[in-house]
Amino acid sequence: MGKPLSNWKLKQLAKHIAILPQHPVAPEGVLVEQLVALGRVAHKKWYQGSSERDKQVVSESLNSVGLSGYEQRVVSTLSGGERQRVWLAMCLAQEAKWLLLDEPTSYLDLGHQLELLELLQRLNKERGLTIVYVLHELSQAAQFCDELVLMQKGQILKQGKPLEVLTEKTLRSVFKVDGSMQVIDGNVFCLPKAFVREG
Repeated sequence: MGKPLSNWKLKQLAKHIAILPQHPVAPEGVLVEQLVALGRVAHKKWYQGSSERDKQVVSESLNSVGLSGYEQRVVSTLSGGERQRVWLAMCLAQEAKWLLLDEPTSYLDLGHQLELLELLQRLNKERGLTIVYVLHELSQAAQFCDELVLMQKGQILKQGKPLEVLTEKTLRSVFKVDGSMQVIDGNVFCLPKAFVREG
């Protein structure tokens, strides 16, 4: 983007980067449509209401995450997977080119985890979004990410393609796990064997 983040005004930055934190909290009683519409704040003055363009983007964002028809549902009544998709729709409504997510699969069951990661993969391809997320499930990181950045204590240890980053050596040294990465039907999986005890 050409300049330090500290030099950007928040509204300008929000047009480039959308962020989904690990534990987003929706206001009590807020409707799905209202929450997703908050993603449009960066595109208008504080005194402006929703334009036809805003309404169109909100509708398209909900459709993109498979929640058309949920507009008048109260967010707190939805399942964990549905709520996560509502938050994702809000991020999409920002129309930013970068999407940053902090552990987006936390507290979701396995089916909803895969559903969300497949959705993010599709949005990356269809919309050209650059998506960066934190994941601790190594098989999912290897399966759904084009490139991995392995970090420890705030430092980057390794960066590259999944099988370049996740090796038996890094599993042992970083995660204290004796195991291997295997390719099965074209997908990469982490196969842990045992915890490696120090000494």
